[in-house]
This record gives sequence, C-alpha cells and structure tokens, in this order.
Amino acid sequence: MLKAGPEWRGEERRFFVRIPCKLNVSFRLGAGQEGAGEGYTENVSIGGVEFISPVELAAGAQLEASIGSPSEGILVRVPTLVRHCARLADREGYHVAVEFSGPVESAGQAVLQLAPPHIRAMEGRPNRQFVRVNCKVPVWFRRTLLSRIRRGWTVNLGVGGMMFATEARVCLDDRLRLTFSLPDGPGCGPGLRLGARVVNVQRQQGSPVLLVSAVFVSSPPGAEEEIGRYVAQEARAGRSLQA
Repeated sequence: MLKAGPEWRGEERRFFVRIPCKLNVSFRLGAGQEGAGEGYTENVSIGGVEFISPVELAAGAQLEASIGSPSEGILVRVPTLVRHCARLADREGYHVAVEFSGPVESAGQAVLQLAPPHIRAMEGRPNRQFVRVNCKVPVWFRRTLLSRIRRGWTVNLGVGGMMFATEARVCLDDRLRLTFSLPDGPGCGPGLRLGARVVNVQRQQGSPVLLVSAVFVSSPPGAEEEIGRYVAQEARAGRSLQA
C-alpha cells in the first residue's frame, strides 16, 4: 500500500484538502426558499465542494445538492451550506463554495467515490495528504495575463498541487497561472497550464530561494488525469515521498 506523506505545511493542514474534479451538480434552495440550478464542480473534498453556478447564491443559504458522475450516471444527494459566492471574472456565472451540513465524513466519502480512480487513491480524509513524488522540471508562473512571467523549479508533485522553488516574490494566498511539462508522456509537449493557490511559502535560510506550496484550483480537461498517471507511475516505482 502506498503511504502518503505530508504534502503541505502550516495553515493548509487545518483545512480539508480540495482536489480538482469535474462532476455534475444540480441544486435547489432548502428551508422553504425558492430557486434551483445546475452546474459542475471544480474541486471536491471530504468537507465540501466548489462548483460553478449559473445563478448567484447568498452566503448562508441552505442547498439540497445532487452531485453525479457524468460517465457513470450516479447521484449523491447531500445537504449543503453556502460559504462563499463570487462572480466569475472571465465568463458568465458564479463560483460557489459549500460545505456539507449533514454528517460530514459520510457525505464527503460518498462524493469522493464519484471521482476518477487515481483521485480516489490520493485523498480520503482530513489532514491526510496527496501522494507526492519527486519531480524536478522548470515551471513558469504569473499572477495575471498581463503580469511578468517568473520561473522556478518543481520540487515535488501530486495530483492536487506542487511544491516549487523560486527566487521571485510569492506571497501566501497568491493566485498563480502555472505552466510546466512532465518529464515524460503527453504532458512533456506544449506543457500543462493550471490555476493554483499558494498555501505556504518558506524561505531557505541564508538563501534568496523560496519554497512555495500551491494547490491546483483549476485545470484544463485531461490535465489532472495526466498528472495522476505520472504520479501513480512514479509511486509504483517506489519514488513517492514518505511521511
């Protein structure tokens, strides 16, 4: 059995780790409120989900959500509570974060069972971390499309995020656009492009180098599967990091 080592340090360890996963979502407002809609998840965790909604939802609203696998046609119905809702900057719709308001672990486990197999193998419960593997490849990043491109080197990689080293200025909670290529396979071509959020920054003592931990928050179709296959391949070869 693979043993997953700690992926991130510091603040992120107090939260449920979210992993990229696209599932269908339909919802209706509970507690006698009127309103319904359909969307899709951006990421899931054992504590809740983040999804794209066509309508704005108020923080604190209670939703009855049905989350399903497009390929298998399976639905999991869970009560949720809206924690955050923000308009999307690049297209119509809203980014909504909800937490499960029923028995959290049983709801989260049920939703995670809808995820692709390589994701189910990586994550399961609070404060357990993704399998990660040593991976040293160049990574380019910037905060916005207009900002300057910076460079670093990956230190390790998991299906849900990475650690990389850089001399550029990076701050906690920065939103980054990452571009990198896997050492082999299709991802080594034009490169993988993913959105990420910085969850920890460590400065190397006596060095200008920063060690940056970031979780992936958005990815193009196929990117998470490509990373998952690479991580699984390296882990099976005994190159995963140990706790």
